[in-house]
Amino acid sequence: MEALKLREDINRLGLEPQRITFNSLILACVRGGDMSEAFQILGEMKVWRNAKDFMCSFVHHVKK
Repeated sequence: MEALKLREDINRLGLEPQRITFNSLILACVRGGDMSEAFQILGEMKVWRNAKDFMCSFVHHVKK
């Protein structure tokens, strides 16, 4: 999945992902049917920042 390659590049370059990055990665995983990866990224978001507002976006995408 191209989105996950982008995630690897971000990590390799030592860049800090932003909200839109996390949300885009989660959406790509959900649409691609990779829920375990989506939950893993959600876990990273919780470590990165308070993910409270991200959870609403995540649940919204899962329910579609």
